[in-house]
Amino acid sequence: MKAEFRTQNAEVRTGWRISALAAFLLAAGTLSAADTPATSSSGNGRTADDANPGVKPETAQTLDTLVVTASRTSRDANTVPANVTVITAAQIANTTAQSVPDLLRNEAGISVADWLGTGRTASVDVRGFGETAGANTLVLVDGRRLNSVYANEVDWTTVPLERIDRIEIVRGGGAVLYGDKAVGGVINIITKKGAEKNTLTSETGVGSYRTFRQALGFSGSRGPFSYAVTGSYFDTKGYRENGFLRNKTTGLSLGFDDPKSYPWLSVDLDAGVKEDRYGMPGGRWPGQDRRQTVSPDDYAETQTTYLHLTPRFKLADDTYLDLGLEYGETEPMWQYAGAVGSSRILEYALKPKLTTTQEIFGLEHELTAGVDFTATDRHPRQSPFGPDYDIARTEAGYYLADTVALVPEKLFLDLGYRSSRVSYQYADPAVGDAAYDLNSFRLGLTYAYAPKSKLFASADRSFRTMLLSELGGPWGSPVALPPQTSWTYQAGVKHFFNRHLTLGATVFEIDTTDEIFYDPNSWQNSNYPKTVRRGVELSADSNPLDTLRLYANYTWMDPRLQGGPYDGNRIPGVATHIVQAGATWSPVEQIDLDVRARWLDNRLPISDWGNDCRDWEGNRFTVVDTKLTYKPTKWLKLYAGVNNIFNEQYSEYGTWAQHGWLGPYEPYMYPSPKRNVTAGIVITKEF
Repeated sequence: MKAEFRTQNAEVRTGWRISALAAFLLAAGTLSAADTPATSSSGNGRTADDANPGVKPETAQTLDTLVVTASRTSRDANTVPANVTVITAAQIANTTAQSVPDLLRNEAGISVADWLGTGRTASVDVRGFGETAGANTLVLVDGRRLNSVYANEVDWTTVPLERIDRIEIVRGGGAVLYGDKAVGGVINIITKKGAEKNTLTSETGVGSYRTFRQALGFSGSRGPFSYAVTGSYFDTKGYRENGFLRNKTTGLSLGFDDPKSYPWLSVDLDAGVKEDRYGMPGGRWPGQDRRQTVSPDDYAETQTTYLHLTPRFKLADDTYLDLGLEYGETEPMWQYAGAVGSSRILEYALKPKLTTTQEIFGLEHELTAGVDFTATDRHPRQSPFGPDYDIARTEAGYYLADTVALVPEKLFLDLGYRSSRVSYQYADPAVGDAAYDLNSFRLGLTYAYAPKSKLFASADRSFRTMLLSELGGPWGSPVALPPQTSWTYQAGVKHFFNRHLTLGATVFEIDTTDEIFYDPNSWQNSNYPKTVRRGVELSADSNPLDTLRLYANYTWMDPRLQGGPYDGNRIPGVATHIVQAGATWSPVEQIDLDVRARWLDNRLPISDWGNDCRDWEGNRFTVVDTKLTYKPTKWLKLYAGVNNIFNEQYSEYGTWAQHGWLGPYEPYMYPSPKRNVTAGIVITKEF
């Protein structure tokens, strides 16, 4: 049922392309700057749209947006030493996306491999980790971890799109603030809170493959209390036989904030439940019918409950104490080839955090200090493969982060340190308990040399520990795997020429020791001695007209293994080149037209350690999507969209596997949907 595969070889044929594209972007910026008067700004946090209220389409990469992910407290993105992106609710509404991975695949430095095309089993990879992306990209919902502690996955269907206020993406190591798994980057999904007025929202959507979607939401406030309740149901037959998904979610957000009567206290509560059931059709060999399955009876179910409570105490001016309390319960069940397995996973967390702004030796310091304690218990309920045992994992750590304004509003120094202890306790007498002491560091420098513009450089040390299902050693003699550690070095620039053009460029390198991976040749989870990932992220964002937004980004990645049996080979599952571009046009106030395209090139299937497979339908493809939205009234919105307009035949996910016991190695592919349509109606009523 599990596929744990990995990495390899390919030559890098790209220097001239990067140089040509960079020269083109810079030349375009120079011409645009010369043709258009510079826009003045006081640097007080206003966005490009604030300065030009006629601009309707929103810009995703707005540098002066406040973000919370980069420092675990609100902070201007223009002061963060990283490549930061914020996707807003308005931008989400303009796309044909039906899941969070659908949104993220349009962003620089990110690739998505959706096994079934429903979003449930998608892998979102930040900066080239291939199959282990789910364990090297930290995903949060309002600061609460969404990554599975047991398996290499993220359940993206826990939070439906209609509940999302914005998504923050911070690329680069984030272990100082968040601990385990924050290696390639951190993705934080921020949900909607209470509205000023009582607001009722209903969305009904239909689409290809008998897809039906219904969402209801109600939000508002009364005195110091705010509230938001959402419920959604998603049902699709799926592109392939036994590729169905049925997903039900309910979410609740409550807030209390009374500055007059209780200026020292505010409280936030987020909770939710979800149930899903989805088919597991398996892969297809070359030449086989793309939509058929050899496993029509295989499926999985998940039931999830979570609670996140955060009381905040104001201790003094600019000094706050947050007490984060989290609880989660997940009950997965699966049926595979007639065998049935199930378990219960409990997660608890206590995360007190102190934030303060102080002047020390004449310099302003924004200090964040905290303690994170998380505990996970897995209890097997049914195991078809012999005895299964309880597993417990705890992670305890303390951290200190400081942002120093060396030059007020201009030059910022980031320093950070975390000390963590991760321990495993196994009821299985064949496995010894294990504990690891880990340290993380951060050093960053940001120069906000102009409004909405910055230069930055940073170095971070992060770590990733083994999943509960990731024991190493030969069959019958399992052993705990030591953690992997990574150093991430990155430098970049984002320049706002004027409201017509913003350009960005980031270069990075990730050096990893003892990277945890699955070696299909030995059929074991192992540690690879050394891997190196180098990459470039280029972006351009433009509003040439008040009614038109254009964007494009290019990512080049070169992930390599160093030493060991595959020295010099590429890590499979990672594309060398990714180009993404799009436009949002609003010819009149009532109409929005969104078009997005992505091109991917030179990607090996998972497990192709020898870099042998160059010809498969996931190696190179181009996909174009579009959506038209019509708003005849303030409270009514109609939309229709087409995904994969040109009916491209491709697979976002595939492995390199032996076809039969004595057969040749071939790509074992999970075909992606061909051309499909979606349509719907959204009603929003304030009262």
